[in-house]
Amino acid sequence: MSFKSCLIEIKKQYFIFSIIYFLVSALEITGDFLGSKELVYMTKPLLMPLLIVLYYSTWKKQKDFISKLLIGALFFAFIGDVALMLLSLNEQFFLIGLGAFMITQLLYIIVFSKVSFPKKKVLQPNRLLILLLFVLFYILLMNILYDQLKDLLIPVLVYGAVVCFMGYVATMRNVNLLSYLLVLFGACLFIISDSLIAINKFIFSSELIFVQPSIMLLYIAGQYFIVSGMIKAYKE
Repeated sequence: MSFKSCLIEIKKQYFIFSIIYFLVSALEITGDFLGSKELVYMTKPLLMPLLIVLYYSTWKKQKDFISKLLIGALFFAFIGDVALMLLSLNEQFFLIGLGAFMITQLLYIIVFSKVSFPKKKVLQPNRLLILLLFVLFYILLMNILYDQLKDLLIPVLVYGAVVCFMGYVATMRNVNLLSYLLVLFGACLFIISDSLIAINKFIFSSELIFVQPSIMLLYIAGQYFIVSGMIKAYKE
């Protein structure tokens, strides 16, 4: 098979798995909207495995370390998805989900930092301003949540810092513009999704109307953009 034919086949597989991913995602969000646990239980655990397959379909012979870390991040996101899906059965699943997503964020930080700008550029005023914006967002969010966190204070404070740092590191990637924007947009959607989870759980006791479909929409899109951005950076 020629290189051109191989590239066409990779793009075809990427398109097919993207369609499947969004069809399953639509069913999952519909399940959240309708309050159908059965539909959510059937679809939510499929989301991250589908993204892993989507990414792997473009992997081919380039089994690099960054790719393995990315798939590891998606695997722990899968564990987090399942844990949070079962939250109504036992509150301990929240800590399991939090821990799994913490590992996901840490792996994303490593992946993004592998192609970050040189240290001299990172210390430039405009880069430090970006860091300041993430710090201010973190302080504002934690200030909103603080009085309600109680026994979960330390885990949530640590997770919040890690997920915000993940977003900051996403701004430091030194890659082509399309890859840069896709990953950055995905990281920001991920942060907003996590923030909504925290606000809904701790401030509104998980009673906000229609917030769960919004959380999943942001999360599903965020993860897809991150994976697509990584494909654009390392696969083409």
